[in-house]
Amino acid sequence: MVFRPSLLYRAGFWQVKKSHIQKIKEVEMRMLRLMCGCTRKDRIRNGVIRDKVGVALVEAKMREARISSDNSRYAPYNKHRMPFAIRMVRVIEETFMLHHGPGVRWYVMADDDTVLMIDNLVNVLTKYDHTKYYYVGMNSECIVSNFGNSFQMAFGGAGYALSYPLAQAVAKNMDTCIKRYPYLYGSDHILQACIADLGVTITLEKGFHQIDLRRDISGFLSAHPQSPFLSLHHLDLVAPIFPSMNRFEALNHLMKAASVDQSRLLQQSTCYNKLHNWTFSVSWGYSVQIYDKIQSQSYLATPIETFGEWRKGAWPPYMFNVRGLKSNNGNSCGEVPNVLFFDSWEGTRMNHIVTTYVKKTPRSCGNDDHPIDGILKIRVFSPMHKLHVGANTKGSRLGHPKSTRILSPAAAASVDEDTAPAFVVALADDVAPKKLTPIPTPTSTPTPTAENYDFHGQMVPFDDFGILRVKNREFVAGRGGEDEE
Repeated sequence: MVFRPSLLYRAGFWQVKKSHIQKIKEVEMRMLRLMCGCTRKDRIRNGVIRDKVGVALVEAKMREARISSDNSRYAPYNKHRMPFAIRMVRVIEETFMLHHGPGVRWYVMADDDTVLMIDNLVNVLTKYDHTKYYYVGMNSECIVSNFGNSFQMAFGGAGYALSYPLAQAVAKNMDTCIKRYPYLYGSDHILQACIADLGVTITLEKGFHQIDLRRDISGFLSAHPQSPFLSLHHLDLVAPIFPSMNRFEALNHLMKAASVDQSRLLQQSTCYNKLHNWTFSVSWGYSVQIYDKIQSQSYLATPIETFGEWRKGAWPPYMFNVRGLKSNNGNSCGEVPNVLFFDSWEGTRMNHIVTTYVKKTPRSCGNDDHPIDGILKIRVFSPMHKLHVGANTKGSRLGHPKSTRILSPAAAASVDEDTAPAFVVALADDVAPKKLTPIPTPTSTPTPTAENYDFHGQMVPFDDFGILRVKNREFVAGRGGEDEE
């Protein structure tokens, strides 16, 4: 019997009438008679056929699957522009009433087209006392969406979490709340109003993403806030997040990086090659942006506006600052980066995770040749331990302007083990940028040991550093002091 699951798909959320049940019974009986090889002309009763096949009544199966109860008593109060708002907001109450046991701490709600990073979400929620009232979520990225609802509202598309005591209080007051707010737009706004009446305000977690944006959101994802990545919504309304893929393939590709190290996914780190005035901005598991000039950390943390506003003509459109793709002058790419996207996980080397990023599309900034345009592949080495974003531990300030720099091998040999970088970058062997000034070979090399790894005969402490190799010249991405060799 494979037709019944399809016939009753999402039946738990239906507002069912007797006429609907009768139609479903008729369809089911046609299929049962077809299975038995008989028709109505054989004059065999429905009950006999059902006993012969051994299936239960369809009404009983619908009752088992049903989640939403009858909401007809709220009809006088259903003035909402979203017609199913009352049914959706009551999911909180009905889920709580299922009594999942004394070990429940949080109730997390999200849409059926929302991608959740469960491990990151669990780690984030452990920061909060689940015995107190907490309403954890995030606003929309679009000002007009927040203005039309509430700037104190957590959007359900991005997902939100209610602590157990707050979910209990909401369930207890749900009936009064629905009758008090018959004109609010949707279920998220009704819930926010109910929670505000209990004296609770939203606790913002920037890792929840409603994605009230259009077109290409790669600029947004490449400058993710310094907060664990928790969710994505509305992926069917934006371009695929990776080029040369459809939406399904692109999402599965992102999940490959998430399966390796979810804690680092989309977290931004920066390193500089001051000799050539290069800036590397790494969004782990997603992209690497390379600039042919030194860019400040505050500049890199501002997303490139590759996307568009949620509602055409809305101004100001976003809840955050953006920067455009423009050149400083006619002869320079200026602020246009060379972008490489996550390609694969290469495994682990010397207690580091190795991920590879490749160039998918040409850099659009004129016809002039630029050294960084020849960079087609980058390897990123990151520590195997989980990243705790925001933790103020020694030598691990993610994304700090001086946290990751390009050093010569001689300088790298003198760096203490405690100053190991949060991220290290390695360019591939086949990279051949144009107009690159060679770096003089150091007069001395570190003494070879079991912890060193040999690249072209040059020994460096590879367990703490990655090798940046360009035309057989070597640079080490590491963390150092004020002076640089």
